[in-house]
Amino acid sequence: MHKQNPQPNNGPTQSERSHIAGLLTDRKLDKAARFTEQLVDKYPSQRALRFSLALIHIVAGNHASALPLLTELDTEDPKNPQILKQLAVCHTALEDHRSAVPCFLKWLEVEPDSVPALCGVGSAYNDSITKPQSIWKRRIG
Repeated sequence: MHKQNPQPNNGPTQSERSHIAGLLTDRKLDKAARFTEQLVDKYPSQRALRFSLALIHIVAGNHASALPLLTELDTEDPKNPQILKQLAVCHTALEDHRSAVPCFLKWLEVEPDSVPALCGVGSAYNDSITKPQSIWKRRIG
């Protein structure tokens, strides 16, 4: 007797999860992202899979690719500190400090004692104010 194929809403099989883990272990981030994207298409209701894809993009330095995934996840689970943290990380990496500040603030609402969130909001707020001024000084100076 053979096992039935899992239904698409059940989530990735052990074999699929192991394949992703192997690709990540070998630092084959592009292949891991492509394979995980296929799994997200196959199992669209799996939030953890979409979050994993966002993290793979972040580790690969593709913050712009992670942002829409995280934004969607945030609308589904707006009080998840891990999602808020990664949203803030992406905005900061993309030097969109004005968008990072609200993410850090939302993260602080969920985890008021988070030192990384507190430091992040201060840094992002400072950068959103000082960077445009320093750019302006270079242009006129």
